[in-house]
Amino acid sequence: MKNYKLTQIKKDALVGAAYIARKRAYAPWSGFTVGAALLMRDGRVYLGANYESKLFTQTTHADSAAFIAAGMNGYNTQKDAVAIAVVCPQKNGKPAFPCGNCREDIEELGNKKVHVIAENTLTKKRAEATLEQLLPGSIFQL
Repeated sequence: MKNYKLTQIKKDALVGAAYIARKRAYAPWSGFTVGAALLMRDGRVYLGANYESKLFTQTTHADSAAFIAAGMNGYNTQKDAVAIAVVCPQKNGKPAFPCGNCREDIEELGNKKVHVIAENTLTKKRAEATLEQLLPGSIFQL
């Protein structure tokens, strides 16, 4: 984001917050717990975790939940969102970036410049990208 310095210390703290959020996940059907932490321009962080439903199509995803929490607390997430960290136990050992639906949500509720940090909780491998890199051709550009 313009005029915002996202230091390594801030990135590490954001990932740590996502681990805390993951402890609050509800995933009785898949066992796949995901945590997210969304950093706002003023330094506040909003957490989200996945909440599964027997009908998987009604499951709330962690990254979307974090955006909703920020919006419910009065933020204009399209203007104020700086970065989001997402952590989960991907069995292949690689970090898992947000799914396609969540990428679209992040673009709509945030913006293409949001910095995305993904970390695998099993291997601690981390990867980073901007949403623009993860979603080069969104439905909003069609």
